[in-house]
Amino acid sequence: MSLRQFQRLGKPTFGSVARAIRQASTEATAKYVPPAKDVNPAYSIALGAIERSKQRHLREAERVKKELEQAEATEKGEAAVTNLRRQYEKHMVKAFINDGEVLWNAKNQRFDLSQPVYRYLKQKQWKERPLEVLMQRITQMYIVPDAIDPKKLVIPSARLDLKFGGLNDEKPIEPGAVIPPELAREPPTLALTTFHEDTKHHTLLVADLDYPNEDAQTYNEKCLWMVTNIPANMHNEGEFALGETVIPYLAPHPARGTKRHRYAFIVYRQGESGDNRIDPSNLKGLDRIVRLRDLATELDLQPIGVSFFRAEWNESVDDIYREHLGVEPPSFGPPPKPVFGGGVGAERKNRFANY
Repeated sequence: MSLRQFQRLGKPTFGSVARAIRQASTEATAKYVPPAKDVNPAYSIALGAIERSKQRHLREAERVKKELEQAEATEKGEAAVTNLRRQYEKHMVKAFINDGEVLWNAKNQRFDLSQPVYRYLKQKQWKERPLEVLMQRITQMYIVPDAIDPKKLVIPSARLDLKFGGLNDEKPIEPGAVIPPELAREPPTLALTTFHEDTKHHTLLVADLDYPNEDAQTYNEKCLWMVTNIPANMHNEGEFALGETVIPYLAPHPARGTKRHRYAFIVYRQGESGDNRIDPSNLKGLDRIVRLRDLATELDLQPIGVSFFRAEWNESVDDIYREHLGVEPPSFGPPPKPVFGGGVGAERKNRFANY
C-alpha cells in the first residue's frame, strides 16, 4: 500500500486498512506483468527453451493447418479432417501451455475460448476440482438418480455455471449451495462450456425436485423453466438467449413448513448427437408437473451438464404465490398434537393453518 493510499484513510481502523490493502493488491494484479529478464542465468536459459519449443510447435501447427485446409477443400473424409484438426489443436496447446501470460489469464479466470490452449486449460481446471465437487453433491443430494438416470450420465461432459445477482460474489455458486429464494426471482446468468468444436442444439430443464403432493403424501417434480434449441460449442458459453422457450421461468416458491427444496438445472444434448431441432409447437400445453427422466426419454435428450441450488421458505415466497400464481400461500406442517381431556384446542386443526 502506498503512502498516499494510507493517508487517504484518515484515522484508520483495522477494517479500513485491510480493505485498502486488498484494493491495492487487486489493482496490482489486474494486469499481467511479464517477469524481468536477465535476472538469473538459469531462468534465462529456461525462458529460451520455452520460446524455442513454442516456435517449433507453431511451425508444426502451420504445416498441419495447410493440410487441414486442403483436406476440407478436397473433401477427404470426416475422419481425416477430424484427425488433422486434433493435431492442429494439440500443437497450438503445446505452443502456449507454458506461456506466462496464458497461465496468468487462466489463473484469473480470463479464458479466450477461441484459442485451443484456453479451452484445454479450462477443461483441465474444471476436472481438477469443480467436477469432483459436482459429482459429490449430485450423488449425496440425490440429483442422481431422482432427476437424472445414472445410466445416461456417468460423468458430466459439459460445465454448467449459475450466477445470481445480489450474492456479492462474481464466482458461480457451488452445486447445492443454499440461497435466499428472493435472489432467484429472476433467472440466473447461465454459462455452459461444452468442450466440443461443432455447434450443437441443447435443451435446458429447471425443476423443483421437492414440490409437495398433498393428496399422495409424496413429492413431485415441478418444471420451472424449459428452453430448447440452444446453440452451443466450445467457442461460446451457450447462447441461451437464442433458444426457444417452451415453459417460461417461474421463480422458486418453497412452501412454508416444507423441507429445503432442490432446484436442478440440467442441460441436455438433443437427439442425433445435437443435430436434431425440437419443434416447440409440439410441446404446447406441457404440464409443469413432470418427471424429468421420462421427459428426457420421450424427447431423446442426453444429459451432459448439471448444477443445482437449495432454498427454503421465507416471507418473500408468499408474494410469489399471490402475485404470480394467484393463490394464497399454503402452509404445511406436522399434525397438531392432541389435547387430552377435551376443551378448547382438542379439535383437529386444518393442517394448512398449523402455525
